[in-house]
Amino acid sequence: RRASLAGSTGGDDDAGDAAAAAAEAEAAAEAYDELLPTRTVRTTNGRLIEAQVVYTCVGQVAAVEYIVASPSLRRHITSGGLLSVDEDLRVRGHDNVFAIGDVIDHVSREQKLAHTAELSGMAAAENVVRLFEGRPTLPYPRGFAHAAKTPRIVVITLGRWEAVLRFNNVVLSGWVGRRVAAVAKAVIEWSKMLQARRRRVGLWFWWLGDEAALLLNRTVCPPPDGDEPVR
Repeated sequence: RRASLAGSTGGDDDAGDAAAAAAEAEAAAEAYDELLPTRTVRTTNGRLIEAQVVYTCVGQVAAVEYIVASPSLRRHITSGGLLSVDEDLRVRGHDNVFAIGDVIDHVSREQKLAHTAELSGMAAAENVVRLFEGRPTLPYPRGFAHAAKTPRIVVITLGRWEAVLRFNNVVLSGWVGRRVAAVAKAVIEWSKMLQARRRRVGLWFWWLGDEAALLLNRTVCPPPDGDEPVR
Protein backbone atom coordinates (compact mmCIF):
# COMPACT_ATOMS: atom_id res chain seq x y z
CA ARG A 1 0.00 0.00 0.00
CA ARG A 2 1.32 3.37 -0.91
CA ALA A 3 0.72 6.75 0.69
CA SER A 4 -1.04 9.34 -1.44
CA LEU A 5 0.72 12.54 -2.43
CA ALA A 6 -0.73 15.95 -1.73
CA GLY A 7 -0.45 18.21 -4.75
CA SER A 8 1.35 21.53 -4.56
CA THR A 9 -0.81 24.62 -4.89
CA GLY A 10 1.88 26.86 -6.30
CA GLY A 11 2.74 27.66 -9.91
CA ASP A 12 5.06 25.63 -12.08
CA ASP A 13 7.64 28.42 -12.01
CA ASP A 14 8.03 28.32 -8.24
CA ALA A 15 11.28 26.48 -7.50
CA GLY A 16 10.31 26.08 -3.85
CA ASP A 17 7.12 24.26 -4.77
CA ALA A 18 9.06 22.02 -7.15
CA ALA A 19 11.53 21.08 -4.43
CA ALA A 20 8.67 20.43 -2.01
CA ALA A 21 6.93 18.19 -4.54
CA ALA A 22 10.12 16.18 -5.00
CA ALA A 23 10.50 15.85 -1.22
CA GLU A 24 6.90 14.62 -0.93
CA ALA A 25 7.53 12.06 -3.67
CA GLU A 26 10.64 10.80 -1.86
CA ALA A 27 8.73 10.53 1.42
CA ALA A 28 5.92 8.61 -0.26
CA ALA A 29 8.41 6.08 -1.57
CA GLU A 30 9.21 5.14 2.04
CA ALA A 31 5.59 5.01 3.22
CA TYR A 32 4.86 1.40 2.32
CA ASP A 33 3.70 -1.33 4.64
CA GLU A 34 6.52 -3.34 6.19
CA LEU A 35 7.42 -6.72 4.68
CA LEU A 36 8.90 -8.96 7.38
CA PRO A 37 11.37 -11.78 6.56
CA THR A 38 8.93 -14.44 7.90
CA ARG A 39 6.46 -14.00 4.99
CA THR A 40 4.42 -11.70 7.15
CA VAL A 41 3.18 -8.26 6.16
CA ARG A 42 2.70 -5.65 8.87
CA THR A 43 0.32 -2.92 7.75
CA THR A 44 0.65 0.71 8.80
CA ASN A 45 -2.07 0.23 11.43
CA GLY A 46 -0.19 -2.70 13.00
CA ARG A 47 -2.16 -5.60 11.50
CA LEU A 48 -0.13 -8.75 10.71
CA ILE A 49 -1.01 -10.79 7.60
CA GLU A 50 0.52 -14.26 7.16
CA ALA A 51 1.03 -15.61 3.62
CA GLN A 52 2.82 -18.43 1.82
CA VAL A 53 3.99 -16.06 -0.92
CA VAL A 54 4.18 -12.26 -0.85
CA TYR A 55 4.59 -10.23 -4.04
CA THR A 56 5.79 -6.67 -3.54
CA CYS A 57 3.96 -4.61 -6.19
CA VAL A 58 3.84 -1.18 -4.58
CA GLY A 59 5.14 0.91 -7.45
CA GLN A 60 7.74 3.62 -7.22
CA VAL A 61 8.28 7.33 -7.67
CA ALA A 62 10.38 9.11 -10.27
CA ALA A 63 14.02 9.83 -9.45
CA VAL A 64 14.11 13.61 -9.86
CA GLU A 65 16.81 14.52 -7.35
CA TYR A 66 19.31 15.52 -10.03
CA ILE A 67 16.63 17.60 -11.75
CA VAL A 68 15.83 19.49 -8.55
CA ALA A 69 19.52 20.43 -8.39
CA SER A 70 19.24 22.22 -11.76
CA PRO A 71 17.72 25.73 -11.47
CA SER A 72 16.67 25.72 -15.13
CA LEU A 73 14.88 22.36 -14.89
CA ARG A 74 13.39 22.16 -11.42
CA ARG A 75 10.73 24.74 -12.15
CA HIS A 76 9.26 22.28 -14.64
CA ILE A 77 8.66 19.56 -12.03
CA THR A 78 4.93 19.10 -11.55
CA SER A 79 3.08 18.81 -8.25
CA GLY A 80 3.17 15.04 -8.77
CA GLY A 81 6.98 14.98 -8.83
CA LEU A 82 7.36 14.46 -12.60
CA LEU A 83 9.21 16.49 -15.24
CA SER A 84 6.84 18.29 -17.60
CA VAL A 85 7.57 17.77 -21.31
CA ASP A 86 5.83 18.92 -24.48
CA GLU A 87 4.34 16.66 -27.15
CA ASP A 88 7.76 16.12 -28.74
CA LEU A 89 9.30 15.00 -25.40
CA ARG A 90 11.21 18.25 -24.93
CA VAL A 91 11.38 19.72 -21.44
CA ARG A 92 9.12 22.74 -21.47
CA GLY A 93 11.03 25.94 -22.08
CA HIS A 94 14.04 24.09 -23.56
CA ASP A 95 14.52 23.52 -27.29
CA ASN A 96 17.32 20.97 -26.98
CA VAL A 97 16.64 19.10 -23.71
CA PHE A 98 14.60 15.89 -23.91
CA ALA A 99 13.26 13.62 -21.18
CA ILE A 100 11.90 10.08 -21.44
CA GLY A 101 10.55 7.19 -19.43
CA ASP A 102 9.10 7.12 -15.94
CA VAL A 103 10.24 10.64 -15.04
CA ILE A 104 8.08 12.52 -17.55
CA ASP A 105 4.65 14.12 -17.35
CA HIS A 106 3.45 13.86 -20.96
CA VAL A 107 0.09 14.62 -22.54
CA SER A 108 -0.32 10.93 -23.50
CA ARG A 109 -0.58 9.99 -19.80
CA GLU A 110 0.98 6.61 -20.52
CA GLN A 111 1.52 4.05 -17.81
CA LYS A 112 5.08 3.78 -16.51
CA LEU A 113 6.02 0.55 -18.25
CA ALA A 114 9.34 -0.77 -19.57
CA HIS A 115 8.14 -0.98 -23.17
CA THR A 116 6.68 2.53 -23.22
CA ALA A 117 9.90 3.88 -21.68
CA GLU A 118 11.91 2.27 -24.48
CA LEU A 119 9.58 3.63 -27.15
CA SER A 120 9.82 7.15 -25.74
CA GLY A 121 13.60 6.79 -25.76
CA MET A 122 13.57 5.79 -29.43
CA ALA A 123 11.28 8.70 -30.25
CA ALA A 124 13.49 11.18 -28.39
CA ALA A 125 16.58 9.84 -30.18
CA GLU A 126 14.84 10.31 -33.53
CA ASN A 127 13.95 13.88 -32.59
CA VAL A 128 17.54 14.65 -31.55
CA VAL A 129 18.73 13.48 -34.98
CA ARG A 130 16.05 15.63 -36.60
CA LEU A 131 17.25 18.67 -34.66
CA PHE A 132 20.80 18.16 -35.92
CA GLU A 133 19.53 17.75 -39.48
CA GLY A 134 17.30 20.82 -39.32
CA ARG A 135 14.08 18.83 -39.75
CA PRO A 136 10.92 19.29 -37.66
CA THR A 137 10.60 17.05 -34.61
CA LEU A 138 7.81 14.48 -34.39
CA PRO A 139 5.04 14.38 -31.78
CA TYR A 140 4.98 11.37 -29.47
CA PRO A 141 3.50 8.84 -29.79
CA ARG A 142 1.64 9.48 -33.06
CA GLY A 143 4.70 10.59 -35.04
CA PHE A 144 6.60 7.49 -33.96
CA ALA A 145 4.01 4.75 -33.37
CA HIS A 146 1.49 6.10 -35.93
CA ALA A 147 -1.26 5.78 -33.32
CA ALA A 148 -2.71 7.91 -30.54
CA LYS A 149 -1.49 5.39 -27.93
CA THR A 150 1.42 2.99 -27.70
CA PRO A 151 0.68 -0.67 -26.91
CA ARG A 152 0.24 -1.56 -23.28
CA ILE A 153 2.42 -4.62 -22.77
CA VAL A 154 2.77 -6.17 -19.32
CA VAL A 155 4.40 -9.49 -18.39
CA ILE A 156 4.40 -10.36 -14.70
CA THR A 157 6.28 -13.40 -13.41
CA LEU A 158 4.37 -15.36 -10.75
CA GLY A 159 6.77 -18.27 -10.36
CA ARG A 160 9.10 -20.48 -12.35
CA TRP A 161 6.40 -21.61 -14.78
CA GLU A 162 3.73 -19.05 -13.98
CA ALA A 163 3.21 -15.60 -15.47
CA VAL A 164 0.50 -13.30 -16.78
CA LEU A 165 0.87 -11.48 -20.09
CA ARG A 166 -1.24 -8.60 -21.34
CA PHE A 167 -1.18 -6.92 -24.74
CA ASN A 168 -3.81 -4.17 -24.71
CA ASN A 169 -7.12 -6.06 -24.29
CA VAL A 170 -5.64 -9.55 -24.75
CA VAL A 171 -4.66 -11.32 -21.52
CA LEU A 172 -2.96 -14.72 -21.30
CA SER A 173 -4.05 -16.47 -18.13
CA GLY A 174 -5.40 -19.88 -17.13
CA TRP A 175 -3.27 -23.02 -16.90
CA VAL A 176 -2.01 -22.91 -20.50
CA GLY A 177 -1.85 -19.12 -20.79
CA ARG A 178 0.24 -18.76 -17.64
CA ARG A 179 2.85 -21.16 -18.96
CA VAL A 180 2.94 -19.53 -22.38
CA ALA A 181 3.40 -16.18 -20.63
CA ALA A 182 6.23 -17.62 -18.51
CA VAL A 183 8.06 -18.83 -21.63
CA ALA A 184 7.48 -15.44 -23.27
CA LYS A 185 8.94 -13.71 -20.21
CA ALA A 186 12.06 -15.90 -20.37
CA VAL A 187 12.50 -15.18 -24.09
CA ILE A 188 12.05 -11.46 -23.50
CA GLU A 189 14.72 -11.38 -20.79
CA TRP A 190 17.15 -13.55 -22.79
CA SER A 191 16.79 -11.53 -25.98
CA LYS A 192 16.94 -8.21 -24.15
CA MET A 193 20.31 -9.17 -22.67
CA LEU A 194 21.56 -10.05 -26.15
CA GLN A 195 20.32 -6.71 -27.45
CA ALA A 196 22.11 -4.88 -24.63
CA ARG A 197 25.32 -6.68 -25.63
CA ARG A 198 24.78 -5.61 -29.25
CA ARG A 199 24.44 -9.21 -30.39
CA ARG A 200 22.90 -9.49 -33.84
CA VAL A 201 20.15 -11.93 -32.83
CA GLY A 202 19.05 -9.63 -30.01
CA LEU A 203 19.08 -6.54 -32.19
CA TRP A 204 17.03 -8.22 -34.93
CA PHE A 205 14.65 -9.84 -32.45
CA TRP A 206 13.76 -6.54 -30.80
CA TRP A 207 13.58 -4.59 -34.05
CA LEU A 208 11.11 -7.15 -35.38
CA GLY A 209 9.27 -7.37 -32.05
CA ASP A 210 8.82 -3.61 -31.73
CA GLU A 211 7.60 -3.28 -35.31
CA ALA A 212 5.16 -6.17 -34.85
CA ALA A 213 3.85 -4.72 -31.59
CA LEU A 214 3.26 -1.31 -33.16
CA LEU A 215 1.54 -2.92 -36.17
CA LEU A 216 -0.79 -4.98 -33.97
CA ASN A 217 -1.45 -1.91 -31.83
CA ARG A 218 -2.79 0.11 -34.77
CA THR A 219 -4.63 -2.72 -36.55
CA VAL A 220 -6.10 -5.89 -35.05
CA CYS A 221 -5.39 -5.30 -31.34
CA PRO A 222 -5.75 -1.57 -30.56
CA PRO A 223 -5.43 -0.09 -27.07
CA PRO A 224 -8.57 -0.19 -24.91
CA ASP A 225 -10.89 2.80 -25.08
CA GLY A 226 -11.52 4.65 -21.88
CA ASP A 227 -8.90 2.68 -19.95
CA GLU A 228 -7.38 5.44 -17.88
CA PRO A 229 -3.59 5.05 -17.51
CA VAL A 230 -2.15 4.97 -14.00
CA ARG A 231 0.37 7.69 -13.20
